[in-house]
Amino acid sequence: MFVLFKSKIKYKLMLLLSTILILTILISLIATNWIIKTSQWNSLIDATTRTEQVIETLLKTNQSSLANESKLVGELPIFTTVVENGDVDTILDTAQGYQNQLGFPIFDIRDESGDLLVSLN
Repeated sequence: MFVLFKSKIKYKLMLLLSTILILTILISLIATNWIIKTSQWNSLIDATTRTEQVIETLLKTNQSSLANESKLVGELPIFTTVVENGDVDTILDTAQGYQNQLGFPIFDIRDESGDLLVSLN
């Protein structure tokens, strides 16, 4: 009977230890899950903030480019008149202004027949 009693205590202790171990693992899993979710949420917020900043920068750049291009389109009749007059120095000055505003490394101007008037490199 003493052996049977000792065996029951052994099983009860093993059951208790197993239960404690299972509860510890369960709590650890819940805590790990919470940490991962929190970390992912914070990463998502950071990524969204960075994306918003990039989009704002792109919008400002596009607005600036659009303003420059609109200005250049408004000046096209003047440029057309300069080219039609045929004064090479005036065409060259105007072309250099356009090249600088547009940021082109190469800028060629041709007349209506396709002949090269000015080439800027």
